[in-house]
Amino acid sequence: VYSKTRLSEKPSYRDNLLNSTRKGYSFYFANIGVSPYKYVCRITTSDFQYGTGYLVGPNLLLTCAHCVFADRDPSKAFSGWTCYPRYDDGLDSSLVYSSGWDKIYYSTGYTESIFDSTSEKYDWCLCVLSEPLGTKMGDWLATAAYSEDSNLNTIPVQAIGYPRVYDESEGIYRFSGKVMHYSTGTIFNTNPLYFDTNAKTYSGMSRGPVINTDNSYVIGIIKGNHKDDSDTTYVVRLTTALVNLINSLS
Repeated sequence: VYSKTRLSEKPSYRDNLLNSTRKGYSFYFANIGVSPYKYVCRITTSDFQYGTGYLVGPNLLLTCAHCVFADRDPSKAFSGWTCYPRYDDGLDSSLVYSSGWDKIYYSTGYTESIFDSTSEKYDWCLCVLSEPLGTKMGDWLATAAYSEDSNLNTIPVQAIGYPRVYDESEGIYRFSGKVMHYSTGTIFNTNPLYFDTNAKTYSGMSRGPVINTDNSYVIGIIKGNHKDDSDTTYVVRLTTALVNLINSLS
């Protein structure tokens, strides 16, 4: 099942690894002027929460529920929630659009219990934005849902977001959370509502898109690293129901 729109241009992936001062981090700089990066958004809140989301419609943004409200409780929405497409630290402010949300859609499976780890596979939130950022940007990212029994293992993917990494040994931030990067890898351990990937992610990249590089469709949302394995990223799969919801609101 596919959303109504496709990418307006084929993604351009840069080959330049980060400079030597950041060796050990398997990231690439994202060129925010081209697809898919220019439709990825940095999210900030007054509660000092940071994260990533991405445009999926004229005024729609998809992210993780834990980026919109705390403790799996919709009544605890973060204040001052704002998203910025193609955000880059130092970019001319006149080139940056922004928006809050007017309405949100989420899964009741995520809100059932703050102690229920199985609810992580329902950690998604579709935000109806107060500003038509997709229209302003001229397009948005296409999404795809595969059947629950589909074997996605070995599909090449790209994970995109705003990593925020503190180097305790040096006492500095290696990544500020203000510059978009991406990592690459493949899928393994496919499950009906989630999958794992070895595309490396850090704090701040959570809520960002995972793109099938074979066809340029978004197929999942970055939840975060597994608690017992920092090199494995947990990804919430896009389901047919979620893609249908996106389509109905576009």
